[in-house]
Amino acid sequence: MKKVFYCLVILFLIVLVKFFVSSYSITYKVGKYDILEEARDKSMYFEIKYENNTYSYKIYEKRKLTKKRISSVKKEEVNGFTCLTPNIKGYVSYTMCSDGKELVSKDTLSFKDDNYEEDFYFSKNLSSKEYIYIWKYDGFYFLNGDKQKSVNIFDGDRYSNDLMFQVNDKLIFPSYKDEYLFSDFIVLDIPSGEYFTIKTNYSINYSSKIVGNSKNSIYIFDNKDNVLYQVNYKKKSVEIIGSKAKGYVKLVNGRKRDALLKEYTKEDITYFDLPSSDIYVKSNVYSYVNNKDISIKYFNSQVSYVSSYKDNIYFIYKDNLYRKNNQGIKMIVHNFEFNFNSDDLIFVYNK
Repeated sequence: MKKVFYCLVILFLIVLVKFFVSSYSITYKVGKYDILEEARDKSMYFEIKYENNTYSYKIYEKRKLTKKRISSVKKEEVNGFTCLTPNIKGYVSYTMCSDGKELVSKDTLSFKDDNYEEDFYFSKNLSSKEYIYIWKYDGFYFLNGDKQKSVNIFDGDRYSNDLMFQVNDKLIFPSYKDEYLFSDFIVLDIPSGEYFTIKTNYSINYSSKIVGNSKNSIYIFDNKDNVLYQVNYKKKSVEIIGSKAKGYVKLVNGRKRDALLKEYTKEDITYFDLPSSDIYVKSNVYSYVNNKDISIKYFNSQVSYVSSYKDNIYFIYKDNLYRKNNQGIKMIVHNFEFNFNSDDLIFVYNK
């Protein structure tokens, strides 16, 4: 009897786990609307078909215990557009509109131009799982939840940091000490703010460029000396894997293959293994790829895109960093420096 009981318990757990992690696709009707509901890639997709138009929605959350999440649909006619707002159980939904040709949002997302007397002000509008690092030339401002601190790394200021590279929860960058060359790399753990140094006997030019990353390594090509370096931040090692003497390699689908020097010097080859985003932001327009369709939305002003994670979009407007998600837009940090430069200054990680 005990064996039967344990077998039933194991079978139940298998079914339960499969239910919560497996994808599904179902269709159903809500009034006069045909609904397609899909759970996949840790997100929920919905399509509403109405009068030969398809309205697409996406929410960044795992599937729930119940299916058929849309219980009702609100319809409005606005300036020649037919707008639908689904009532999705457990989620604050948004409105999409169609004129029969294009799918756009009903509302322009507005945010005010916040002004502050301080040169630097942190609003504390971050969750405990959000981490933002802002480069301050000798290190970083560390922002997380309601915490703020300085991570000071260098004795003097370094105004160019274009060799700084983020991989998930790690920042890898040269140990900016000398003016023209560097030998060592610093690896910073974003959640903790702790870092270590990978020491080498090489002399690498600051004119180098990061050409790729894979697994636990980044790849740097020295444009002046035509040397390709592999920096393994997990093994804390740096080695030359390409030179005029030994030939060159590149990564194809994560595997090393032979390469020509001109691919690095003239063709600007790259092989980055970075997470893809289904959010595209340019000027005041941002769009979501919802299943097979694109949903277009608008900000009330032109913004500078920084990063995105799920439905969080981080952007700069004037000298403020904002975050937009399904709860609205909130100002995260004011930094007077953003008026003059914001490129390569902000690094965002969501745990």
